[in-house]
Amino acid sequence: MSLLERRDRRRDHRSRLPIAPVVRAVTLTVLLVRLTASAAHAQAVGATSPAHDAGAQSWVHEAWTVKDGLPVNSINALLQDRTGYIWAATFDGLVRFDGIRFTVFNSANSGELPSNRIIQLEEGRDGSLWLTTEQGHVVRFRDGRFTNIAFEGGTAGGIPKLFVDTLGAVWVGTRDGLWTLRHDRLEQIGRGTVDAPVTAFLQRRDGTLWLGTSSAGVFRVTGGTHVTKVVTDPAIDASFISRLVEDASGTLWIATTGGLWSLRERLVRVKGAPPLSFVTNGVQVRATGALFAETGAGVYRIDSDSAIPVRLGAIVYGKRLWADAGATWSVSGQDVFRGDQRVFTMPERRTVSTTLFDREGSLWLGTDAGGLHRLKQALFTTYSVGEGLGYPNVYATYVDRSGTIWLGTWGKGVSRLDPITGRATTLRTARNLVAVNSFYEDATGAMWIATASGEEGVLVCTPPTMTCRAEGPRELRDRGVFALYGDADGRLWAGGGELLFRYDDERRAH
Repeated sequence: MSLLERRDRRRDHRSRLPIAPVVRAVTLTVLLVRLTASAAHAQAVGATSPAHDAGAQSWVHEAWTVKDGLPVNSINALLQDRTGYIWAATFDGLVRFDGIRFTVFNSANSGELPSNRIIQLEEGRDGSLWLTTEQGHVVRFRDGRFTNIAFEGGTAGGIPKLFVDTLGAVWVGTRDGLWTLRHDRLEQIGRGTVDAPVTAFLQRRDGTLWLGTSSAGVFRVTGGTHVTKVVTDPAIDASFISRLVEDASGTLWIATTGGLWSLRERLVRVKGAPPLSFVTNGVQVRATGALFAETGAGVYRIDSDSAIPVRLGAIVYGKRLWADAGATWSVSGQDVFRGDQRVFTMPERRTVSTTLFDREGSLWLGTDAGGLHRLKQALFTTYSVGEGLGYPNVYATYVDRSGTIWLGTWGKGVSRLDPITGRATTLRTARNLVAVNSFYEDATGAMWIATASGEEGVLVCTPPTMTCRAEGPRELRDRGVFALYGDADGRLWAGGGELLFRYDDERRAH
């Protein structure tokens, strides 16, 4: 069991966290357990099982702010270390979170820390934490102590950009070029070759380090000290390189303010209509190999050398597009999407400044002034008004022969749920369906619907138009019908208040 899982259990027993998932769950509508979905439709004789994956995923949301121990509500960077702790870089120090409480390290309790305004976090191979500050410091945190690492010959200009490679080497990009850690000092390498601001790092699968710069192009580092310029294109050399990505095929993608390029045997500029500009990010979904580019005009899926717009809305400030192993994630307004499915709506419209997937699969969101959020996949899939139901009080569930799930509410009639997409629709009928108690699909495909007292009693409806007619004697309608059941002989049983009726073809028996 991981550190965070153990602490989650402690949290559940001690109720220390501000948002209890159990309390939130009882306000929602219908919980469908995928492994037992086939049992839910057993009364539908001859029905086939719906897909186990309902197409939707529910996520438990938790949030923490200064009221819970954060020093400030803005998070600049997130990291999970090898022991399981979550670390956050803030403008008021370095923060460690164990799932229950926050521990803050700042200049008030750690005199060696040169500035509280921390921008970036990386973990070294030996477990050290490396961080940069807004004032341009590079700091190591090891064994509870901060050490300010000096630059050879003085200080570097601007905010440094950190990178730790797979061998544990620490690299720092500044506006003056490239630096590496040697004997607790940062020494500049490639002087005279790469003297421009370093804006992007990538370690390729062959172990070489690649650099993107502002207005100087792309560089490759081999042997730890040898820096060479990669011949690309004058347009790349004149641009700000925001991201370097190597996909599963070994192709290098270069995202710049002037467009997007791919480099393998030859350099190819990705076409778009209009032409791509201000490409700020590129991500790949490992399961499918699909590559996506984030631009000033929106998000594009990259198909070979062409860009296809993806409807994820306009770009906003902050982190907008990222990916896990199976899908892209994005933020539009207050909504967080996985692929095209909304999984969460932020309480307020906040900019997502940084993201982290921890080793348990939870998604952590650091925001600008909105605190720290975690989305953890729930054991249940929850459907309510936000997923398309007409009303949150679901009273009846039923699975028909096609696998469609019928949901009866006490408030706004009937909704249907597609088991593949997870989308729900509320049905409109001429009859005033308000309180729905039960369903039954007969051999003709007609849907029988039981309603509460004061309504129609039993209705027979014909999908998909849902043309309905009342069925059954007056005394059954007056009492309301609470249960429908089809037996093995094809007869329908209807139960109301102190009454039981059986329908056999055209005959009714009390």
